[in-house]
Amino acid sequence: MQFRKRVVERSEAQDMMTEISKDCTLLLIEDNDVVRNMLRDMLESSGYTVIEAVDGEDGIHAFKNNLHCIELIISDVLMPKKNGKQVYDAVRSIKEDVKILFMSGYSVDVLDNSILEDGRSDFIRKPLRPVELFTKIDGMLAM
Repeated sequence: MQFRKRVVERSEAQDMMTEISKDCTLLLIEDNDVVRNMLRDMLESSGYTVIEAVDGEDGIHAFKNNLHCIELIISDVLMPKKNGKQVYDAVRSIKEDVKILFMSGYSVDVLDNSILEDGRSDFIRKPLRPVELFTKIDGMLAM
């Protein structure tokens, strides 16, 4: 019975990814290579174009170079060079209405409350579940 339940959950996740697939560009900022590669593959298989950055500083640079096409930033919070808060401040100074989905293995307390209260930012906790991730992405892109 448990095996069957897990198969159903995986199937629902795959259906969700197919249903909300969009033809848009996301900036993925993640310093962990394994996590970044897994997320990139998952997002690309769902129809998203993904621009990758290996840390906050690289993410800010990638955002500046692709400002015209990035519809959502998905960023780790704790990274070398520039952290999530510094990324937030930098990209918002360039484009005030950019949407940012933060992710962390720690609780939401790692972010300043004012960031999440701005109406264009959200948080998801690692490890990421595909259904939850794609629900957050879909909701943010619909804003």
